[in-house]
Amino acid sequence: MRRRISQHRGMSTRSALLASVGIAATVLASGCAAGQIAQTAEEQPGVPGAQATLGDVQLHNITIAYPNNGAYQPGSTGRLNFVVVNNGKQADHLVGVSSGAARSVQISGPDGNKIQIGPQSSVNVYGDGPKVQLTGITRELRSSQQTTVTFQFDRAGEVSIKVPVAPASTVLPTTHLTPKA
Repeated sequence: MRRRISQHRGMSTRSALLASVGIAATVLASGCAAGQIAQTAEEQPGVPGAQATLGDVQLHNITIAYPNNGAYQPGSTGRLNFVVVNNGKQADHLVGVSSGAARSVQISGPDGNKIQIGPQSSVNVYGDGPKVQLTGITRELRSSQQTTVTFQFDRAGEVSIKVPVAPASTVLPTTHLTPKA
């Protein structure tokens, strides 16, 4: 009788150990999907905005606004949309922007022809915020095409980056087919 009890205890210990290992494996496996190795961590939008880092200054989601008629024609004007972040301890200023796809680029903000980015802050350069516009576009530019744009900051310096023309902001209409009976 004593022998059966010890065997039963041994089986309970083994079962508990196996159950613990199974639970630990499940927890570890489920935690892996939440990190940078997860499939969704690699996903990118169809036409992502450009990104750049220059010292303490970061430029995020840089795009040329979607053109009203689907393409910018030579001589037209297009707006650059982006967010600029200053992680530094001193203010910086966006003092110049240029592109080979435009005769000139106009900066207009509360400080005139420059945009101040305070220390540890960001500025949205879109909507009602400051404006940066490509004027006298030199060639046809369509959605998803890219052109090089150079940003010049007072403190951080200069960076050139390929910037895409944004996709349409609304969903294009779809056609629904009805199968014949």
